[in-house]
Amino acid sequence: MQMFRSYFTLCSTLVWLLLALINVGEARWATHEDAAAEMEFFNRDIITNAEGKSEEIIEQQIKVLNERGRAHFGTLSFVYNSSLENIEIIEAKAIHQGTEFKVTQDMIENKPIASQPSGFDKLYQVLVSYPQVQPGSQLYVKYKITTHKQPIAKSYTTKGYFGQEAYWKKATISLRSEIPFKVLCNDPQNCLEIRQDKDRKHYKLTINLKKPVYNAVVNEPHNSLIPPELTTWFSVSTFSSPEDVAKGLVTGFEDVLKKDLPALLSSIKEEAAKLDHPVAQFNRITSLLSEKIRYRGDWRTVEGRFAPRPLATTAETGYGDCKDFATATVAVLRALGYKAHVALVMRDATHIVPTKQQPSLDNYNHAIVHVIDPTGKVYWLDPTNLVSMAEGTFPDIADRPALILDPAQPSIAKIPGIDPHHAGSELDATISLSKDGVLTTDGNFILKGENALMLTAAGLSDSLKSIEEALTYLICDEASPAKKKLDIPPLKTRIVEDVVVRYSFEQHNKVLSTNLGHGIFLKMQSILPFIHIAEDQVGTLHLGYPYHISRKTLIKNAVINGIDKLKVNINTPWLSIKRDFHLEGKNMQVTDNIIIKKNLIAPEEIRSNQYKAMRDTLKKYCAEVALILSLE
Repeated sequence: MQMFRSYFTLCSTLVWLLLALINVGEARWATHEDAAAEMEFFNRDIITNAEGKSEEIIEQQIKVLNERGRAHFGTLSFVYNSSLENIEIIEAKAIHQGTEFKVTQDMIENKPIASQPSGFDKLYQVLVSYPQVQPGSQLYVKYKITTHKQPIAKSYTTKGYFGQEAYWKKATISLRSEIPFKVLCNDPQNCLEIRQDKDRKHYKLTINLKKPVYNAVVNEPHNSLIPPELTTWFSVSTFSSPEDVAKGLVTGFEDVLKKDLPALLSSIKEEAAKLDHPVAQFNRITSLLSEKIRYRGDWRTVEGRFAPRPLATTAETGYGDCKDFATATVAVLRALGYKAHVALVMRDATHIVPTKQQPSLDNYNHAIVHVIDPTGKVYWLDPTNLVSMAEGTFPDIADRPALILDPAQPSIAKIPGIDPHHAGSELDATISLSKDGVLTTDGNFILKGENALMLTAAGLSDSLKSIEEALTYLICDEASPAKKKLDIPPLKTRIVEDVVVRYSFEQHNKVLSTNLGHGIFLKMQSILPFIHIAEDQVGTLHLGYPYHISRKTLIKNAVINGIDKLKVNINTPWLSIKRDFHLEGKNMQVTDNIIIKKNLIAPEEIRSNQYKAMRDTLKKYCAEVALILSLE
């Protein structure tokens, strides 16, 4: 388990560029014939004591069905953290056409994995390489997992999925626990049979797979996410509430926060105290931390995974993980008089919050900061990012619950979603077309809020030359247009601010040749994800995050007929688009305003008549639209 591992991530502002899709005609749940392998049986027997220490025996047999299954399952891999648990292979063998091929010790590897650049760790990997694997082979393994320490004493949680990566035919889960627990099952296909019992010492659970299940989809678009509610799984937790999870962790954080500020954090506090507004102070604190401390974790002990290091250690070493960053930020904020606490969240740009889940430490992978200003306004700060943006929300933590580690009153609160009016792009361009087809463009664009995350501090990592090259291709869809001029700011600030880029260039052979004259595309790339869906979408459509685009294009000295046919005015729960045309003398002004309102669209919404009508309108008026110009 890789807890609280955070990375310096810059979220792309132009999300639609990363959502290149194949427009498939039909999506569906996978069937047996689509599977690469069968799980012929899976048995998991768990016993846990009053301290939460556990031992489990897992026995499974997988039948390889094709070459894809042969490649994927021919070698089994298990990764575990030696500070928490151990894995022992008891027996493994391949069976082909009735002949057994034993996995000998030289075919099993159990050794440490070198730590990643992001931090020190104590990860081990077990590899089991089966001999003589062919389509039709049965791959058997029996192994033991021993968990010798829990991050929170006298607790136990676990989760299991059915039908993952293979067509599951039989499975039995058996749990005996000395600690009372609650069970949560998600069984959309009515595949599970659940029994609970109790004797003098143990609380018991048995889950049987009563019919086959395979949780996979075919021909689903690439930006489709399968929500947890559609898959088959169970979870067990001895926690009665999320607040109990917080109570088990809060002491480790508060003990560190009781210590005096080291000199580095005191100097950051003094710098922030020179500013008047809370947002300015928050941004100064987190930006200075990012400048002085680099991200690197140390998870070689249980405590290192679930509690921060001392503030002085973080300052002296000049590095820390998300727990260290969050705790240092809270320490400075408290020294300034703010009410601030560390909070835990699931950091993932593509995360879908389950409608139901058990209280568990596995629900969180990242530490951030919850702070309240004197007016009572709440801010969510993530100091591990390269840039600071207290007035906005980072996309990889937006719109989801967070666990606040307040020793007096631990609680769950929801981080707000991104306001599309705060995440904005304003584009203004003037274009002219010569009779021989040379297109001249002069313009600028402004990125604001979350849309500026990508560029604000780009100059701290890349040369202006490389940034200029990337922006050139983004703006004009070619690497070296003629007479290119690009004016970009230094892009070296750690606090998000508006980014203004001015440009001009000429392009040859970039216009459409038609029987009525030259043509130019009116591109709306941001609407493509709404169109490139399956007719019977299974998963949730992921759009990145809400944002808006305001674009003005002035076409000089051109006669354009029939423009009323291309006017668009769409307003739906998912997006709004308004396109209009205004004649200004001999010039035509085209204005586009686009608001992406949601980051996720559920499959039942996609299958609605309202969504289908919107999609058809987008295809007709926004996807492949061109203006035919008659030059004066």
